[in-house]
Amino acid sequence: MHTAATNRWNAIFTRSGAFAGLCAVMAVLFGGAPAAQAQTTDIEPHHVVVTTDTASIRCGGGEIWYPVGEAERGDILIADGESFGWLRVKYPEGIRALVSVDDAEFVAGRGVVRLTRPSRLAAYNPNADVRDSWRRLLPDALPAATEFQHHATLHDGRGEIAGFLVSAPEKARAYINEQFVRRATDDEVRAFRNRDAVQEETPQNQVAAAPESRPRPAPETTTQPRESTPDTGAEPQAEPERVERETERETERETDRDRERAAERPAPRQEEERDPVVIEMEQPDRTQPSRPVGPSPTRTTAPEQADEPETFERGVASFDQLDRAFKQVVREPVMNAELQPLLAEHKRLLETLGDSEEERIVADAVQARIELLQIRVDLQKDLQRLAALEERATRGVTEIRQAVTMLEARRQYAAVGRLSTSSIYNGERMPLMYRLQSADTSSPRTIAYIVPTEGVDLSGKLGELVGVEGATQLDPALRLNIIRPRHVDALRVESATVAAPVPDEE
Repeated sequence: MHTAATNRWNAIFTRSGAFAGLCAVMAVLFGGAPAAQAQTTDIEPHHVVVTTDTASIRCGGGEIWYPVGEAERGDILIADGESFGWLRVKYPEGIRALVSVDDAEFVAGRGVVRLTRPSRLAAYNPNADVRDSWRRLLPDALPAATEFQHHATLHDGRGEIAGFLVSAPEKARAYINEQFVRRATDDEVRAFRNRDAVQEETPQNQVAAAPESRPRPAPETTTQPRESTPDTGAEPQAEPERVERETERETERETDRDRERAAERPAPRQEEERDPVVIEMEQPDRTQPSRPVGPSPTRTTAPEQADEPETFERGVASFDQLDRAFKQVVREPVMNAELQPLLAEHKRLLETLGDSEEERIVADAVQARIELLQIRVDLQKDLQRLAALEERATRGVTEIRQAVTMLEARRQYAAVGRLSTSSIYNGERMPLMYRLQSADTSSPRTIAYIVPTEGVDLSGKLGELVGVEGATQLDPALRLNIIRPRHVDALRVESATVAAPVPDEE
């Protein structure tokens, strides 16, 4: 008796409890991210500095939410909310918002995207298909006729326009793990505000400024050799924009070489043509038409020789170095930790150890560390797979929610949901009624009961998403609608688009 009961409970756990157990594990691993998203607490706005080389900025407060961009070490963000170890931050410069083509139009003459109806926009996922950017960006819809600077036009798999990338609005928010940031110092905040003050005028002038900034490089590169001929000292003052652009693109050492080249160009003597060999990085492009062919191989081979020492060959790390790295990595979230590279470095060290007693001791320690890291690497892969599954499940719920809204608007259904049997109203102890559950949430709930009606097939649609037409009556005890159906449609949902209703076979 006891064994049979135990086996029965094991079977129940294996079949029915597996998914619940998986959800519980995911809730622990991901910190209840969906719930956390809804429980973001407003905090006093303050500046934070990114302390890791790269940190993902996500559309929600948790690892399961897809990234909308990355922040680099030293970047400063403005945080105004917190949620279970995640900070809500203002959208950084350079991260774009997505506007669906159904909600907007592109005004080519002005380079702007104009909303044709109210829209909350979408958080753009740069690592996936356009349709995977399903997360709404704003809490409230912006009105029609709102305009944004246009940055790119996105197409779907069929080559049709799917949406537009635009500058993110002021109220756009994202999330970053608080382990990857620290509070900014007063000096850092002042420097950030000074830079931000210069850029604040850009959103209003971006549309007009964008066309001006693009043609500038072409005339400057063509006129630069002529202006450098008469006077070397006047070159930086005559064209400050060119020098500024070269400073961003080149080092100060290369700028000095430009001055040397300008001093040497007026002299036609063959002797002076040897000196410009110093100008290794730029001469092939700008002087090749007017220079003899002879010096060119010298200039082209010099960068190749200079590039050879840059082939990076790292030495094998010691166990102490790897131990310090290990202690740092294990403090990071498993999803983002650099476990695989650390595992590879341990394997490299193990290959170099010899057979001496001291090295065997180190080898044993390294081998134990490798086995531990391998476990964490496998766990990381499992977590990433779970995150992908959770993301797809969440996306599926969103698509169903959109489909239900479309169906209810298209046809006057009394209710739309998934049809199932009732454990209570099964026709034995209580009257027979079918249960209609919500299909647009991850936690289904009963939304109505359906009374069997002659001529309407209900049993043949069990487990399906259905739309029910009929007379409704609110039951005061259940606080639910009791529906006497006149017609029940079986519905199909495919990627947030609803197929035509499947008629009853009567």
